[in-house]
Amino acid sequence: MKYSPYSFSKISSYLSCPNAFKFKYIKKIKIVSDPRFFEKGNFYHERLETYPVIKDFKWKYADENLIETYTENIENFIKEKIVQKLLENKMCSEAEFKFNESLKLYAGSKWKSFLYGYIDFISKIDDTIFIVDWKSKDHGDRYPTNPKQLEMYAAWIFEARKHINKVVCMFAYIENKTFKKYVYTREDSVKFKDEILSNINKIEQDNKFAKHINKKCTGCDYYDLCKPFQVKVK
Repeated sequence: MKYSPYSFSKISSYLSCPNAFKFKYIKKIKIVSDPRFFEKGNFYHERLETYPVIKDFKWKYADENLIETYTENIENFIKEKIVQKLLENKMCSEAEFKFNESLKLYAGSKWKSFLYGYIDFISKIDDTIFIVDWKSKDHGDRYPTNPKQLEMYAAWIFEARKHINKVVCMFAYIENKTFKKYVYTREDSVKFKDEILSNINKIEQDNKFAKHINKKCTGCDYYDLCKPFQVKVK
C-alpha cells in the first residue's frame, strides 16, 4: 500500500478533494494551524476524560471571560442525564484501534498498521455499548458531522467484541447539549468494511488526484496552492 496507514481523516480528505489529499499526504505540505483553535476542544475533552476529577487545565490563549464561558459550557453539559449515565458507566477513553489489510485487529505499531484511529469515549449502560465522539459544537449544514466516522468505530468494536450484535454510536455536541445517535448491527459492519476497502482502493489506484472544485474551496488550507477558480488562458 502506497499511502498507508489510513485513518478516517485521511480517507475523508480524499473523498472531499483528491487534490487536497495529494498536497497533504503525498507532497506532505504542512499547514501551521492556529493553536487557539484547538484549546477549547482540548479543555472539553480533558474534563470529560478525567471526570469526576477536575484537573487544572493549562490555558495559553483564552482570556478570563472565555475560560468562564467554556467552563460553564462543559459543566452544564455534564449535568445532562445521558452524559451522567455515560460518564458513570465508563469503560475507557481515548481508545486506539488498529486494523490490518483485511480489517482485522492489528497488534503492532499504528505506523505499520493498515488503518488506525482513536475513539473519544466508550461506555456500557446495562448490556449496550455506547461509542461517543465529543464535539464542541454542532455547526449544522455548514460543517455537518460525518457518520462514516462512527461507522468505522462500529466496525472496530464488532471485531474487538465478538459477542455483541448491536452498538450505539453517537456524536455529543457539548455547547448545544444535543446528540445524534446511530444504532448499528454486526451485519452493518460488513457493509462498512466493504465501503472502507473500496474507498482505500480508489485512493491507491488514483494517479491524477484531480481538483474537486466547489463552494468549500475558499476554506481549504491549500486554496492558495490549488487556485481552484483560476481561469487558464489558452
